[in-house]
Amino acid sequence: MEIIGKVAAILDGTKLLLKLHKRPSTGAVLTIFSEVSSPKLQELGLELERIYFPKGDVSVLMDQDGEYFLAQRFQSERIEKRRKPSNFMASPLSQLLGEEEIEVVTKGAWSASFDSSQSLNVEYPKEIQIGDAVGTK
Repeated sequence: MEIIGKVAAILDGTKLLLKLHKRPSTGAVLTIFSEVSSPKLQELGLELERIYFPKGDVSVLMDQDGEYFLAQRFQSERIEKRRKPSNFMASPLSQLLGEEEIEVVTKGAWSASFDSSQSLNVEYPKEIQIGDAVGTK
C-alpha cells in the first residue's frame, strides 16, 4: 500500500476532487483509506502509529491542474442472459424458433460511499471524507 494524497473535496453524489503528489493514469482505480491511530497499538508493543482501513474505490477521470484530479465512484454491473418464452401472439417464425434470449443488466453496490455532512461521529467511518488518504493497494 502506498499513500499518494488526500481527498480535497466532495463535489456531488458521485465525484471527488483529489490532491495527489503522484500522478495517476486516467481510469486508474484508487482506494480511499481511513487512518486509525490508537494508544493500544503501542501498549501491545506494536511499532505502528496508525492502521489504514480501506473505505472504497474511486476511478480517476481527468487531471484538473497539476496535483488535482477529478475522480468518481462507480457501480459494478452484472449482465445475465435469460430466455424469454415466445408470445403466443408472435409471428409464426418466432413461434417456430421458440424462446428468445434477453440480457438483464443488474447494478451492483457503489464502489464507495460519500459522507456529504463530513460528520466524524464513528470510530471507523465508512464514508469518504475530505482529507482521507488516497493510495494504491
